[in-house]
Amino acid sequence: MLPIIFFILFFYFLTILGENMKKINFGNLGAFINILSYAFGGILSIIGCSMILITLKKLSKEYNDESIFKNYLYAYILFVSGIVLSLFVFGSSAMKYLSNPQLLTIDTAVYLLIFGVIIYLSIVVGAHFIKKAYTNLSKYVNMDVFNKIGKLYFCGALLSIVGIGIIMVFIAQFLEVKAYSDISDKIKTL
Repeated sequence: MLPIIFFILFFYFLTILGENMKKINFGNLGAFINILSYAFGGILSIIGCSMILITLKKLSKEYNDESIFKNYLYAYILFVSGIVLSLFVFGSSAMKYLSNPQLLTIDTAVYLLIFGVIIYLSIVVGAHFIKKAYTNLSKYVNMDVFNKIGKLYFCGALLSIVGIGIIMVFIAQFLEVKAYSDISDKIKTL
């Protein structure tokens, strides 16, 4: 079922671009790769975010506003460090449990709680920085869709604890592909 969904997503991506393949830039390709990361793993997400960072660096130079790039970079660093830190906490908890399976103690539950809190906080604070980056970008390119994408990311991160937020982030990523495609018409330096 999952390969069918991503096959449909691939054709959706091609439909957005239409026949004008010159509209492909690192931003929309990176956003599309982020969507694929749901099926093929987190390393794709790192690649996708890196491509978006390259695009935002160019846009920051174009508009002489480094806050666009820096805010997205802060989000990127928060996401990666949050994942690494939480994996360390989760790994130490798992090692403790594997060394003695009868010792499913309060310590293990506390480690798992810390793991969840670290992941959640890094996602929410990172999404706040994405929102700031896209709010600034929307002012310069006169495209309110970037403002909406930032809000969707942030609200999605807040609501990810109940599950609905993941759908909001997914929608934001679809809009991101389209927005970066449309921005190519306005800015020729991409």
